[in-house]
Amino acid sequence: MYEYIRKKGVATTKELSKLFGISESTVRRDLNELELRGLIKRTFRGAVFQHLTGETTFMDNMKLMRREKEAIAEKALEHIYDGDFIILGGGTTVYSLVLKLLQSDISNLTVITNSLNVGMKILQSGKRYDLIFVGGKARYGTFECVGDDTIDMLDRYNVGKAFIGVNGISHEFGVSMSNREESAIARAMIRRSMEVFVLADHTKFNVVKAYRVCGKDEVDLIITDDGLDTSILEEFRKRGWRIEIVHRSYPDVDHNTGYHVHNRSEIHS
Repeated sequence: MYEYIRKKGVATTKELSKLFGISESTVRRDLNELELRGLIKRTFRGAVFQHLTGETTFMDNMKLMRREKEAIAEKALEHIYDGDFIILGGGTTVYSLVLKLLQSDISNLTVITNSLNVGMKILQSGKRYDLIFVGGKARYGTFECVGDDTIDMLDRYNVGKAFIGVNGISHEFGVSMSNREESAIARAMIRRSMEVFVLADHTKFNVVKAYRVCGKDEVDLIITDDGLDTSILEEFRKRGWRIEIVHRSYPDVDHNTGYHVHNRSEIHS
């Protein structure tokens, strides 16, 4: 039960009762025990994970879901064309998109970003994109600029497309982030963009973080990987979320272990 709440971020008593095949009174007793241990926080309807606002650093996240992020970035690149005016948020999945973008044939692009990593990578490349850096208070760990100054600069522009990484996606609670200031920047990016693409690996689904960014009506497309459980995908689509699934690319056969994997490039939407 704890692992389920930890992954999802929030759960109701009724939901847990149905999931584990136990009575709601038993669920409440178990939740009380978990709360006494300091692992969750009880709510009127159920419980929330105690570390809903917990954050990890950019460098830590770079080590996670690398195949998935590369595949998502490859698909996202298909939505960018010469002459586009785009916003690139922070986070490692968007950074993977930047790496793909700089290897592409796209030469004429205007990019707005609040990410120090994204900005420096573009400046150090051979590309001559028009780069607009929206500065502000720099955050340690994530290397992003946040605050009123950043939002004021974003509000000066009308942008074609925004590509944003997030920490959680829930059909009930929407798209969310772990940090209040970064969630405010994401909302501003969405507000100023005509199309919004959310880039998120499968572990972000059915996860709720403390700071809501937006609901499904403000997202044009979520791009994720094929690690997403089919039942979860169907539930989100049934509720109106538009999601594209991309297959992760795999290395050749490992002859030492005999583990056989395939390099798959086909896309299912």
